Amino acid sequence: MSKYNITISEINTDNDQHTAQGIILRNGAEVLFEAATIWYDGTRRWKVKEEGGLAVKTENSSFTTGERMAVARWLKEVSRNPELIGKPSGQGTGSKSSGSSNRIKELEEQNNQLQSQVAEMMALMKQFMAQPPQEPEANEAPVDETPAEEAPKPKRKSRSKKS
Repeated sequence: MSKYNITISEINTDNDQHTAQGIILRNGAEVLFEAATIWYDGTRRWKVKEEGGLAVKTENSSFTTGERMAVARWLKEVSRNPELIGKPSGQGTGSKSSGSSNRIKELEEQNNQLQSQVAEMMALMKQFMAQPPQEPEANEAPVDETPAEEAPKPKRKSRSKKS
């Protein structure tokens, strides 16, 4: 998801070259732009119009690469769904988020529950580690902790052939 908030005010898809006008919010200020399509590699691509024309080099552009990509992406959506004309892209600050906020709330709640469970487990571990070691009870058989002696290994036969 992009960090830019873009609103398309007008789009014309009647001609071979589609055109559009809109606003992008940059640091809280509205910046007007015009865009048009070009044919590239057999597909229609949206480009921001600038003083130098379409497809201006990034160094000569008054828009950042991210802004140009976000405008093109939102124009592609708006050209598919004209009901989005006049509506913000919902990508930047000041816009209302969509239904994904319910999922975010659900995940945050799960995260909080997991954090509390981990805190409980840590408290139990600290409590367990703080207890002194317990002696075996009378009905338990004592465990012999002396290492068992290993049986001697049998001698191997030589593999060399003697003549």
